[in-house]
Amino acid sequence: MDVDISQAALRFLKTQARETRETQDAAGRPVTQAEALEMVARSHGLRNWNTLRARAMRKQRLGLSTRVTGAYLGQRFRGRVHALGPALVKTPGAFRVMLQFDDPVDVVRFDSFSAMRQRVASTLGPNKQSFDATSDGAPQMVLDWIDG
Repeated sequence: MDVDISQAALRFLKTQARETRETQDAAGRPVTQAEALEMVARSHGLRNWNTLRARAMRKQRLGLSTRVTGAYLGQRFRGRVHALGPALVKTPGAFRVMLQFDDPVDVVRFDSFSAMRQRVASTLGPNKQSFDATSDGAPQMVLDWIDG
């Protein structure tokens, strides 16, 4: 199973723009849809919507053995996709992924104790972030580079 996340990512970004527009309107600072799209682009660290859209539409295929990088429980990783499947959640563009890290990641944030993991699974949304979060609200897993 391959997952093309580019269309889902674009839908997610447009949803972010709509929500930004609604938030701005509710705060008494109405913005156009175009302005909201530009605001979303800047929130992702890019200079404009066209750049963000081009990046989102770049074909990003996730398949078995695809090389990825990201963060798991706040720890940076490099690895490969070990398994891929449909998500049990009904969010469009969501998928289940199991990763094999190149180097084990310590999943415990405690100085006198460690628990190393080299293979982990997570359900990710179209934004390439897990639905599950840590106690401080950060996503458990974030993929930020897909080489495939």
